[in-house]
Amino acid sequence: PGLSPGEEARAHRLLPGEGALPLAEVLDAVAPDAVLSIEAPSAVRRHHLGMARRAELAYTTARRWLDAAARPQQEHAHALH
Repeated sequence: PGLSPGEEARAHRLLPGEGALPLAEVLDAVAPDAVLSIEAPSAVRRHHLGMARRAELAYTTARRWLDAAARPQQEHAHALH
């Protein structure tokens, strides 16, 4: 048996780009000046990685995903000029 939705939400979330959630569509629906945060508790990562490494991984993964998500928008804007 898999995890219950509650257990998955509390302790088994994935970082941006690791799961199936359509984050690009979610980001498109958010106001451009909105403040975003990542909340991705992971019992596996907590067990295997120290706090500093988990923070670094969350930052680098989110930054990489945001940069990749921004690239098509930048290319589209550049093509219009």
